[in-house]
Amino acid sequence: MTATGSSTTDADDLLIGAKIRIAPEGTTRPAFGFRFATKLPNAGNESGLGLDTTDFFASVLAAKTTESVRIVGNLGLGILGDPTNGNRQNDVVTYGVSFARAITNEAEVVGEINGRANTRSAGPLPVHRVAEYRADGPSLHTRRLASRRRGARWRDQQRSRHRRHRRLHLRLHGLPDPVTTELRVAKAHAYGNDFLFVDVRDARGDASRSSRERSARVTPASGADGLILFDLRDRGATMRVLNADGSPSELSGNGLRCLAALVASKQHLRVGDVVTVETVAGTKTLELQAIAGHRYTFRAALGPPADIRKVDIPVLGETVTASVLSVGNPQCVVLGPLPDADRFNRLGPALSAHAIFPAGTNVEFAHVEAQDRVRILIWERGVGPTTSSGTGSSASAVAAAAHGGAAREVDVIAPGGTQRVEWRDDGISFNRLGRSRTGRNCAT
Repeated sequence: MTATGSSTTDADDLLIGAKIRIAPEGTTRPAFGFRFATKLPNAGNESGLGLDTTDFFASVLAAKTTESVRIVGNLGLGILGDPTNGNRQNDVVTYGVSFARAITNEAEVVGEINGRANTRSAGPLPVHRVAEYRADGPSLHTRRLASRRRGARWRDQQRSRHRRHRRLHLRLHGLPDPVTTELRVAKAHAYGNDFLFVDVRDARGDASRSSRERSARVTPASGADGLILFDLRDRGATMRVLNADGSPSELSGNGLRCLAALVASKQHLRVGDVVTVETVAGTKTLELQAIAGHRYTFRAALGPPADIRKVDIPVLGETVTASVLSVGNPQCVVLGPLPDADRFNRLGPALSAHAIFPAGTNVEFAHVEAQDRVRILIWERGVGPTTSSGTGSSASAVAAAAHGGAAREVDVIAPGGTQRVEWRDDGISFNRLGRSRTGRNCAT
């Protein structure tokens, strides 16, 4: 070791680390990750500064977003080298917790508590006396070495003692994926089959998240069967449907009527007006028939059914005969006496995800009680049991008329209520009530 001149300069320690995500955040489960880092020896130690040690750190991380606050905790171990004895190390437990609340897309308030606890007894560190003959005299060089050793011992004691830090600060930066985004959400339902509605202009501000993640964050907390992204037009709208599990759907009959109710409410439509909605399954029209407070009655036209056929499906060790068709989305209708709860909960998901339906299917169990009356149970693709379904009721009416002896105009009774379905040469139509409530705020 040498030291020359009357002044010294130095560079900070270099810390290199990485974080690995082990599990993503779920609806009730926090995200988990692992962080490890190493501090390289100070390259400028010859000048008399730094500890000239290599340290290692490893931590387990957990993070959870609750409403609009992001909470992160960590617990780990640090292995610190001893600058005064190459054969020793100092192990410390590291810990911390922080929260972050975005106040704009460019700023967030952050509070944190972190610290470390020494695992080594606090005995005195060894003292080393080092001397080297130099041309400018041993006394000066010995004093410089002793001073550096005392500094190294003091810094080692300071970094390994039990410390706790508390900080509350404002952090200004761009947030490519904000901690929280507040969306204006309308909620509407038809016979308990309810949906959340988000204007696509508001959703674009949340575009960094996938549709699946956005739907998964919104719907469970709000008790909805799906999320509908819409863009209002004059007496109409466009719609894109996401199921409760985040998967896309071509069409929702009840969602279609609820969106029409939202259009009618916002644009102050009157009885007799027609709402046009552009969907993945094509253009659908709805005629406003009655208004009672927040209740809107529409007659919805779905167009003609397609690919109606009867098939035998091997499932769960038996063969089930079903009517398969499309009413804008895939449907599988099992005609016969309604199953009990156990059989329904087994057959419903098994048929919905059966290999003969590559994109999955909605499943209805339909019992023709009379020529003009059909009773159904519904297992909806991407949702599970539902109280009502506009397309499911329509598919059940078509299957009952085609293969079950029912008339082409029937009342379809679901657990949530009854819908009148008509199957005519120009297509299927159905009507009943849809209720819309607007003005709720939802954080995602």
